[in-house]
Amino acid sequence: MTVELGTFSKGSPGNTTVVLNTAGFTPDRIRFKVSQKFNTSDTANHLSEGVTNGTSSQYTSHFTDGTGSQTKEGTNKVISHWARVGGVLTEVVAATVVSIGEEEFTLNFSVADANYRIHMEATG
Repeated sequence: MTVELGTFSKGSPGNTTVVLNTAGFTPDRIRFKVSQKFNTSDTANHLSEGVTNGTSSQYTSHFTDGTGSQTKEGTNKVISHWARVGGVLTEVVAATVVSIGEEEFTLNFSVADANYRIHMEATG
């Protein structure tokens, strides 16, 4: 089994293609994880995880702070990450899978924020 790990961010909505480093590798499963903003002191706890095989996807997202908490899950996205923005819980990173191919995969971001790192684990 081949496993490839990586981290990336996305600053604006639209498609992004992530190129994998292993020659000839086509993953059969990709897992994603998003947590707090990097390089900030965030007092909230938030974590999102998602997985896809290219055909079906699922995610879970949890956010909690001194004001309240929220847990969401679904099968219509692979990434759905929430944070409190201006006092309102807001989806700050959201993506669906466009394709998985040899040495790359493409996601479509409906919401993006470069302050959040997306960690991925591709296996196959």
